[in-house]
Amino acid sequence: MIKSKDTKHKYVHTREFLREQIESGFYPKSTCLPTFVQLQDQLNISNSTLLKALGDLEAEGLLVRRRGSGTWVADKSRAPLIPARQLNIAILYRDNPNPENFFKGFSASMLKGVLNEWGFDHQTPSLSPVQNNEVGKFYWEQKDRGLRVECLGPESSSRKCYPTIESVKAGNYDGLILLGINEISFIKDILKLKIPAILTDHPGHQFQNQADQIFVNPTLGYQEAVEYFLGKGLKNIHFLGALIGPKVPDKKYTNLEWKEYVDNNLRQEPGSLLRLNAWRNAMHAYGVPPQESQIHYETFKPTRIRKMLELYLASSPKHLPDAFICHSVKQAEVVLETFHDHGIEIEAAGASDSPHHGKALCINVEGDVLGSIASELIISRLTKKPKHHLSIGVNMNFFPEQRSF
Repeated sequence: MIKSKDTKHKYVHTREFLREQIESGFYPKSTCLPTFVQLQDQLNISNSTLLKALGDLEAEGLLVRRRGSGTWVADKSRAPLIPARQLNIAILYRDNPNPENFFKGFSASMLKGVLNEWGFDHQTPSLSPVQNNEVGKFYWEQKDRGLRVECLGPESSSRKCYPTIESVKAGNYDGLILLGINEISFIKDILKLKIPAILTDHPGHQFQNQADQIFVNPTLGYQEAVEYFLGKGLKNIHFLGALIGPKVPDKKYTNLEWKEYVDNNLRQEPGSLLRLNAWRNAMHAYGVPPQESQIHYETFKPTRIRKMLELYLASSPKHLPDAFICHSVKQAEVVLETFHDHGIEIEAAGASDSPHHGKALCINVEGDVLGSIASELIISRLTKKPKHHLSIGVNMNFFPEQRSF
């Protein structure tokens, strides 16, 4: 209770009392003060006195007042992302958004980069209520920074690798970060919403004048891999790209019908075209023109890769490969195993976003860097409308010393 009888300076006593409470840790950093009415009752002061005291402390940077969420003790290392604004940002996830999927795969690496940049790396996500067929929305929140981040994914019964447009509309989001979603029709629908959006791990050029894009640039990593193999005298270097499932049709299929539909409608993984071009350019640059017979495509399934390679070997090729450069390091491992089983020892490399322990060589791609850039870029776009949209490539790197047997 403030006991000063000097009305003129009562707000000063109130301000200094609150300052002492904050600096002593009674009200720790990043915590919310009692409500305005509660403080009035506790301190036995008028509305105007408390307003002036809080205003002074806010001007000094000790407090942060946010409409609808109260008055918070400031942590200068966690300043509001945009002063006087409460942000609600959605991460649109291609997988079922649950904690298990937050720690595996390339989308998870990008998500980690986003969360780390905003200081959520040690915060357990909360789960919003689930309705009907929807997947619950996991979210992270920092009220003192004016930030809430929600992760939206596909419905539980859907074969689609993206959330519904309806769920995005219903969220009333300030900004969107798409992680690894490359479905053209979905991206078109998203951009029609006129919400600032960052297309992350999107290698195409179709939307470069409509949204910012961040993609993996394989040029350096694949060039270094080609150079490494050629330096070892391995000149017949093949390329193995990746195939993925087709666009999900509106028609409903049984599980058996769906499997047949997928097998008959596989398509090139968008990033594989960039990797193919990087391999081709590197081969030309080092004076070893690539041949179409050196190019192969298959899904990530080991059984399919093995079958494709066994058919290739059964065709009695005139010149066996010396090495393979693959879309992924897991494909490269299957290549090595298959050739080894046929008594043929070759080298192989492929891309990976995590430490790899195997015989294949690793071309490193840093998903967390893509996520970190996306988080910075969306805040920039919410602060100031861009004159031009950016297309940012994050380099791969080749680390032959990372191989461990």
